[in-house]
Amino acid sequence: MYEMRARAGQWVIQEGEPGDRLFVVAEGELQVSREGQVLGTLRPGIVMGELAILYNCTRTASIQALTDVQLWVLDRSVFQTITQRLGMERHTQLMNFLSKVSIFENLSEDRISKMADVMDQDYYAAGHYIIRQGEKGDAFFVINSGTVKVTQLIEGETEPREIRILNQGDFFGERALLGDEVRTANIIAQAPGVEVLTLDRESFLKLIGDLEALKRDYGDKERLAQVSLEPPSPTKDIIREEFAHVHLKNIKRLATLGVGGFGRVELVSGSSL
Repeated sequence: MYEMRARAGQWVIQEGEPGDRLFVVAEGELQVSREGQVLGTLRPGIVMGELAILYNCTRTASIQALTDVQLWVLDRSVFQTITQRLGMERHTQLMNFLSKVSIFENLSEDRISKMADVMDQDYYAAGHYIIRQGEKGDAFFVINSGTVKVTQLIEGETEPREIRILNQGDFFGERALLGDEVRTANIIAQAPGVEVLTLDRESFLKLIGDLEALKRDYGDKERLAQVSLEPPSPTKDIIREEFAHVHLKNIKRLATLGVGGFGRVELVSGSSL
């Protein structure tokens, strides 16, 4: 920014002329008018002409110095250079971060760059439910900073059980990219808050398309190990044998019977059933 001074009575901005500068009032007073009608007075600390550095447009009002004034000026070209440089720096930082996230480690630099372009950045205060179990979702999240708690309501229990804590670089919600599945757990922001990068299903499909790489179970290791050590059920073996010849490609979905906290019940038919 550079300094500019104007004497009392001098026009700083005139309605209808091209604009390419922003002004900050440092000293003095100015009057704003449109089509000869006075709209107000500007005093130190006020910013004026800000649309000119964002858009290529003409001035929508006139501004005249009522007293001798001191202004600080920012040209559009300088502003654009600064924002472009900051944008490039942020993009590079985001690419470096995403390339270290385990789920993206095999992606090309070009794809990671495109993901950095489309991912939104959101902040959630401590205690906020980013995801609620049983709700539908269409977004995938990567933790940029902070931590979240994963809880899950297990069948037969009355209160959600804490499953694990996720930290910077961890991701969640990837099952939403697989289709219209309901959320299988709660994700709760922890103090002092969490910043996440968000990618919606549509953008993911356009950029990557390989959904199989995102399959992941958020159950804790101890619970999974306990389940794996349980003796096999003879009933399960009978069921497996009965439907051994059934393939998903031969099944046609007829209707949704219901949706609950633990999943969706579908009515299906198939030529081999």
